[in-house]
Formats: sequence, structure tokens, C-alpha cells
Amino acid sequence: LISETRTAELAFDKSNNKIIIVTGAGGAIGSAATRQFTSFGANVVAVDIDDTSITDTFADNDSV
Repeated sequence: LISETRTAELAFDKSNNKIIIVTGAGGAIGSAATRQFTSFGANVVAVDIDDTSITDTFADNDSV
């Protein structure tokens, strides 16, 4: 049995040249999703209507 995390790692293999768009990335769920996807090496575009929240949320993350 493959764990959900491993399945997600396989699905978001960096070599597949896909881009993931996360809306609401400044909020709790959106930021968690963005961090998880970037940890797998995925190309992520993180967007939020509140530019301050997204800037503050990802100030420490060069992958976003």
C-alpha cells in the first residue's frame, strides 16, 4: 500500500512539466497546499486576492 504522501510525490514529479495554480494561497489551507506541492518539487503559482497575506505567508519560502 502506497501512502497518500508518496502518491502525491509521484503525481507531482518535477519532470512532468506541469504547473499547479493554488488560489487562496494566503489562507491556512491554500498555504499548506502550496508548501506541500513545493516540497515535492512541483512548479506552483500561488495567488490570493489579499496580496499582503500571501507576501507575509511565503516571505521565508524561495520556492513560491
